[in-house]
Amino acid sequence: MIAALRRRHRLAAFAIVAAAPLLLAVALGARRPEARMEVLPAALRATTPGPDAVLLDEIPDLWADLDVQTRRFADGPTTWVELAPRAPLRHPDLLVYWLPSEAAVETFPERATLLGPLRGREPQFFALPAPGGALLLYSVAHDTTVARAGLRPPAEPR
Repeated sequence: MIAALRRRHRLAAFAIVAAAPLLLAVALGARRPEARMEVLPAALRATTPGPDAVLLDEIPDLWADLDVQTRRFADGPTTWVELAPRAPLRHPDLLVYWLPSEAAVETFPERATLLGPLRGREPQFFALPAPGGALLLYSVAHDTTVARAGLRPPAEPR
């Protein structure tokens, strides 16, 4: 009885070894092609405001528990926000989101717009969809909202 089971097991192992390369080739051939974008949208091409950008305001203590300096710039019709951590961020994989309103929410909002990742201590610029609203820092690794800050529409440029 054991010899028969060993023979059957040996045949099954040989069948799997013989079929695996064929199945791999079929699987690789059946997958969808990689999505490619010929031209980036204009909003994604620019990563910093231009040289003619005007400082709108500087908000030193916008984030309650984080040591992050926040400044807003106007560059034509686009409003930019600069986030500059002054100390190492203790939360991993931070993403910056923009919300259309300052209202507090209990769960992660569906209408949040991803602006980009916040990394290191270098100042980083993000183009805002609108001058007001709120910024949200979300930690992907911890699956939690780290901080939220309301942005009122700025006053006249300095």
